[in-house]
Amino acid sequence: MKEMRERQKHRLEYLKKIYEISDGGYHNPIPQFKAGEELGYSEILSSKVERYLVGDGLIEYFASVGDGRRGVWITHEGIVEAEKYIDLIEQKYDYEVVLSFAGEKRDYVEKVAKILSENKVKVFYDGLEDEIVELWGKELPEVFEDIYGGNARYCVMFISKEYAEKIWTNEERRSAISKAIKANNEYILPARFDDTKIPGIRETVSYIDLSKYSHEDLGRFILKKLGSQ
Repeated sequence: MKEMRERQKHRLEYLKKIYEISDGGYHNPIPQFKAGEELGYSEILSSKVERYLVGDGLIEYFASVGDGRRGVWITHEGIVEAEKYIDLIEQKYDYEVVLSFAGEKRDYVEKVAKILSENKVKVFYDGLEDEIVELWGKELPEVFEDIYGGNARYCVMFISKEYAEKIWTNEERRSAISKAIKANNEYILPARFDDTKIPGIRETVSYIDLSKYSHEDLGRFILKKLGSQ
């Protein structure tokens, strides 16, 4: 069942990517496997997904495009399916990504939030003007429970010494872990500034080492995780 869901996700993300690259254009061909390259798929996986989409009448092969490769274009039926999937994503999540961090790391996190926002990702970052206005006058413990433990797709947790010490980040962490247990999937995406141990985050969970990657790198990684790049 899990494998079947994964295959379905690959197909829908691939179709969505073709739709985005071609600007939603019917009979606007793009190079074969280009969508897969941007999603980080292998050529073998891209080939399998494209064959499935062709078989379902959602895309068609085109003789060739500018770089000499065979092209693919999205059909009218494919456009309908891609737009349904995009609408479903937008309706399903209040946020695609919520960012949990200690204030001492705000400069780095703000740059990541800006990259996500510029790429039309629905992100919760408390420094964005819309979020400042939204939070104004509200009971923060209740709001943060809804944000970090509620209807978000991923929580990027910026782990640091300061993160372990702060009252608010501990509240965010508890809400996020509770959501992760219920969701039973990779909801929390750890990004480490250092090797501080955080209660509830097992050492076996894969993380991004921020000493090795810039904010541009992390922004790109998150976009790939979302299937937006």
